[in-house]
Amino acid sequence: MNDDQPGVHNELSGSAENALLARDIHGGVHNHIYGRRRAEPARMMPSVTPYFVNQLRVLGQADAAFDIHGLRTLVFCGLPGSGRKEAARQWGGRRCESFPDGQFHVDLSVGAEGREATALREFLIAAGLDPSEIPGNEEGRAACFRSWSTDKKVLVSVDNALTPRQVRMLSPGPGESVMLVTAAGRMPGLGERDSVEYIELTPLEDEAAVELLARLIRRERVDREPEAARALTAACEGLPIALCVVGALLAGRPNRKLARQVAELADERRRLMALSRYDDLSVTAVFNTAYERLSPATRGLYRVLGLHPGAGSVSAEVLEMVLGGEVDGLIDELVRAGLVRETEDERVVMHGMTRLHARGVAPGEDSEVVLDRMLGYYLRTTIAAGHAAMPGRIWLRRFAPDGFADGAPEEPMSWLEAERVNTRAVVDALADRGRWLDVCLMAVALWPLHEHGKYVEDQVSVNAAALAAADELARSDLASLAGQQQAFGWLHEGKPEAALAASERAVDAAAGQIELEASASEVAGLAALALGRRDSAAHWLRRSLELAEVIGDPRRSALIRLHLGKAVDPEQAHASLTAALDGFLELSPPEPVNVAKARLWLGRVATGLGWFAQAGDELNTALQLMRDHDRTYDRALCLEALGALANAQGDSRLASRRYQEALAVTEACGFRPDTDRIKAALASLDGGGVPAPADGG
Repeated sequence: MNDDQPGVHNELSGSAENALLARDIHGGVHNHIYGRRRAEPARMMPSVTPYFVNQLRVLGQADAAFDIHGLRTLVFCGLPGSGRKEAARQWGGRRCESFPDGQFHVDLSVGAEGREATALREFLIAAGLDPSEIPGNEEGRAACFRSWSTDKKVLVSVDNALTPRQVRMLSPGPGESVMLVTAAGRMPGLGERDSVEYIELTPLEDEAAVELLARLIRRERVDREPEAARALTAACEGLPIALCVVGALLAGRPNRKLARQVAELADERRRLMALSRYDDLSVTAVFNTAYERLSPATRGLYRVLGLHPGAGSVSAEVLEMVLGGEVDGLIDELVRAGLVRETEDERVVMHGMTRLHARGVAPGEDSEVVLDRMLGYYLRTTIAAGHAAMPGRIWLRRFAPDGFADGAPEEPMSWLEAERVNTRAVVDALADRGRWLDVCLMAVALWPLHEHGKYVEDQVSVNAAALAAADELARSDLASLAGQQQAFGWLHEGKPEAALAASERAVDAAAGQIELEASASEVAGLAALALGRRDSAAHWLRRSLELAEVIGDPRRSALIRLHLGKAVDPEQAHASLTAALDGFLELSPPEPVNVAKARLWLGRVATGLGWFAQAGDELNTALQLMRDHDRTYDRALCLEALGALANAQGDSRLASRRYQEALAVTEACGFRPDTDRIKAALASLDGGGVPAPADGG
């Protein structure tokens, strides 16, 4: 506006990429528009599902990383189907107002190799650049995107990243932008210098899994069949993708009972097929994607893991034995793919759904050979470990005289504990293949584990399999031994009637075999004792002692005298237990646990006789021995006996403390009969009564 032209007023308001303001123009006007076209902020993030279960830990960790620690790359990782994509999208959707300059997304599992370059071009176009201005190569596009996004507030979401390079290539420039990455696991090389927070998703807890199912199929259906709903979530093992498939199946059949769906998923061999009926919602498809990204050698290891019996963790030793080489690098790749996790003691753990998928891709010409190698490894090592853990027991040497050639693990009991789930499954696998003698040998070899750890369910079921195998072999000797071992399991489960019946059958099966008959009579005596039939118990135990004396086995004689001391009057008991203690002390190699058991019972008898000083000495010595040898159950019995001693001496406060200590052990370990007995002893203190003597041990 000029002063010499009054009344003329030119005004430009608003915003424009290019503008021209003129009065008189002579000649042509050429307006060459360079730079960015005007565009609304990019909104490329996929929509979130309304069925997301509020994972407070996951979202809270992401909030803290962004709000408190200022981290700009959040990596959501976990096994396939764990909901890592949805968790990232939920966080991004809740925080979208923090990123007004644009929200970008790419799934790197979709499309050809070099997807990053295509994604960067899509980002730049969405940001407003003219296609002609976008560099032709990947590095140029990455630099251009970083330059455009510098000092802006944008959100970049990258699904299924495999390498740190992919993440860095798609990263926005410096400023207040954030990158959300979903990956199977941690990516070596992407760490602190990249301002990264790893957020690991685990399978849903039971309550959250039921909540997700309720959102998918309506809450009233879950409320009508709560047990079936819990069974469904258990079959899915908390995996969100599996729960979503179940939800889709049931939503499509609104009148179908949940219990019927439970029955359909009960068979593990058909479960994965049932959870993979939809092309766009399939557990198999999710795991296939992860499997296809593995190297050929790692696929081979994955298939081997699929053939492994049972659901326990797997040691590298057995995998190397099967594959004939080092597996550390292959395991690392499986961990990065989210298909396994590695424990602190370097064992490999598979989620149940992963295991089912691995079994599905495992069949091949060599699958039976691989499985036979695994079964052979577990059979040999279990026999050697069982003998090393309890060398004084004669049965393994009798039935498997050549079973120790390969040597035992350095710590046999620790090995048996670590492999407990696997060896239980090996018994079933051997039975499925009709390897009846091997089933019996596994039951004998696992006795030290069952007796030490009081794994009563395993003890009953493994020996039930051994009894069936012995019948197939028509071997009364193996049947007698399996029956005796099963009877101990029934005793520890608080079912003395079943124990007595099993032990009496074992006595019959042992007819004419003096060592087995002596052992079976001993078990029958213990079962009768647990039923309160002390005369019957004394009869069986004296018969067992007679046979042991004929055999000339000092260890067996000491054990029977120990048990006989529980069935006779106090004076006779003291003499029998003293003889048992002397017998154990003279054994070579020594058996400190049995020495402790003899002292425990001597302390109990001395308490009843009023010999409190001797009782205290014996019981405290026994308690220390049980602690030294990590005998959890027997430690509880010692504490209980010390409680009875304190009560007999009139010190109810000390008695209560000892009983409480014992009760803490039995409740934690699930020893129900002992827990009930100790609670009754505590109640008798409150009521002024005298607690009944314990017959456990």
